[in-house]
Amino acid sequence: MEEANELRTKREYEEAVIDAVCENATIDIPKAMIDKEIDNMLKDLEMRLKYQGLDLQTYYQYTNNTEEKVREYMKETAEKRVKTDLTIEEISKVEKVEATEEELLAKAAEMAKQYGGKDIEKTSKLILDSQKSYLKLGVINEKVIKMLVDNSKEIA
Repeated sequence: MEEANELRTKREYEEAVIDAVCENATIDIPKAMIDKEIDNMLKDLEMRLKYQGLDLQTYYQYTNNTEEKVREYMKETAEKRVKTDLTIEEISKVEKVEATEEELLAKAAEMAKQYGGKDIEKTSKLILDSQKSYLKLGVINEKVIKMLVDNSKEIA
């Protein structure tokens, strides 16, 4: 329980640091990127609904919404996500943050352990081969966030 609280506190602090950095960032966000993020959010919602035996149309009926209303509701969150992604990406470029092969392999091994199975090494290799760009982005983002947190002043 205490470990979960520490993890939650750490995540909340990281989020506060990222929010502060993004608040100060001046980035023009193309509408197409926001629309794409909203599309992704809708797909995610649709998948979560399917696990509950529902579909989007039923959801719209139950919530007395339309796709347009839901898209509008998601817009602010989508803008924040895109701005965060672009800000972290720009920081990684400016600071020349890279992911090493060792870090990618470690991340792949971490994922392989979550999947379970007998041959973690083989699964890690498959994950690394098939999802290298995803792993690289994740490692770089983690490193940038750690750098921001390490260099941040206490956020009240």
